[in-house]
This record gives sequence, structure tokens and C-alpha cells, in this order.
Amino acid sequence: LLGGACLGVTRMLLVGHPAGGVIAVIGIDGSATLEGATVTLPFGFMVVRVARDGSVVWVVTAEGAFATDATADASGALHVVGFVRDEMRIAGQVLRRTTGSIAAFHLSLGDDGSFERLTGLASSEAIVYTSVSVDAGGVVIAGKFSGSVDIAGSVYDASGLEDAFVIAYDAVGEQRWHRVLGGPGTDSFWDVVALPDGGVLLAGGTDGTVVIDGITVTSTGAPQGWLVRLRVDHTCAAQRTYAGVGTLSVSGDVFARLA
Repeated sequence: LLGGACLGVTRMLLVGHPAGGVIAVIGIDGSATLEGATVTLPFGFMVVRVARDGSVVWVVTAEGAFATDATADASGALHVVGFVRDEMRIAGQVLRRTTGSIAAFHLSLGDDGSFERLTGLASSEAIVYTSVSVDAGGVVIAGKFSGSVDIAGSVYDASGLEDAFVIAYDAVGEQRWHRVLGGPGTDSFWDVVALPDGGVLLAGGTDGTVVIDGITVTSTGAPQGWLVRLRVDHTCAAQRTYAGVGTLSVSGDVFARLA
């Protein structure tokens, strides 16, 4: 699929398509060659739908953003999340960072690659959408932020250097619910998995004490892996830390086996 000078490829996400084949989200900071054609983006990504036989069905490019995660729903629609430096451009649409150093974005594309929706969220310092998962009502997105952030009219100040958050959106991009979680240290979510029972599993890292709905975990001082399970009513069912994991994320599938 990719050939020639691929030094500009910074990241590749592969998402299975319900009809077979895959969708590749390829980060580019420079130039890459796709089936003989050169794609040049100073900072961005391209989305490539690949059929079962390996042929390219469609290609969409986005400039000015970094994709951290992607997933497809049962219809084949794609959801991509990440962060924007200054402004993101795709399909004639522009998402500008209004405050802080980086802003979060959520991009939705139809099964045919058509543009559906581009939304963003900014904080006074920095905010990133790190992971996305499909649930029965739409999508659930996890991330982290520093400074202060306004989520659907509610303003939150990070308790420490960074706080973690999770936001659920419906099929048309309207928020359903959200939670901001963290303590006096650095807390972040890197993976989110929507569970069959309607709950959510969140994985990330913490280096301090976090209290959620009366349940407390305390890091031993060094950064540790952090697991949070929310019930269908978004209250905390359990949380725990894992020594030796540090700030690196552990995949949601691994955490699901531990929960």
C-alpha cells in the first residue's frame, strides 16, 4: 500500500471494517507515497479504506492534526480522535484552536469516506482526546487536560498537573454524559473500552491519590498504571493501580481481562 519514501509516516492505526478489509489512519509529517502517488502534509494524517482484496476504495486527508485513536461502528462509519496544534483542515472544514497550546478533535466520516462531522474541545492550556470506543448510544471518548476546560457549560480546573476525563456523545454529536477524574498529581486516560453491560473501562496512569465516589487509590510515588471501571450510571464500580506500569498505557483489552 505504502511505498517509496515513507520517512514522513509518523503513526499508523488499523481499524477493521464490518464489511471486511481495513481502514488505515496514517500520520504524516512530510511526504509518503500511496500506490505511486505522493502525499505531502506538513502535519496531518490520511485515512485509507482498503477492501478485502487490498485495493484502495477511498482516501481522505486531514491537515494540522495528529490522530491518536480510531474506531468504526457497525455501519462502517469511522471515528478518529486526537489533537490540533493551530487549525485542522479537512473537506473544506476548519477547526481552529482558540485557547491553550493544543486542542482535542473528534472527526466522523461516513462508510464511503464522506465528511460527517468535526468537533473540538479546548482548554486554557492543553487537552487531548486519546481514545475512542463505540457503544450502544454513540461513542465514548477518553483523554486528559491541563489548565481549565468547559465541558457542556461545566467548567473544570485540573486538580494537579493533568486530570483525566471521559465524554460520551450520541450519533449526532450531542453530549450524553461526562466525568472528570483526578487528584493532586498527574492523571491521564489512554484507553477506553465500552462494555457490553453499558459501563466503561478506562486505562491510564496516575502518580498521586485519586478518590472517585468514595473509592480511593494511592500511587506509591512513582507513576503507576491506573484502571477505572464505571457502571452504566457512570458511577465508579472499582479503581486500582498497577505498580511497574508507569506512565505507559496498557491496552484496554488487557485491562478488560484484569477487571
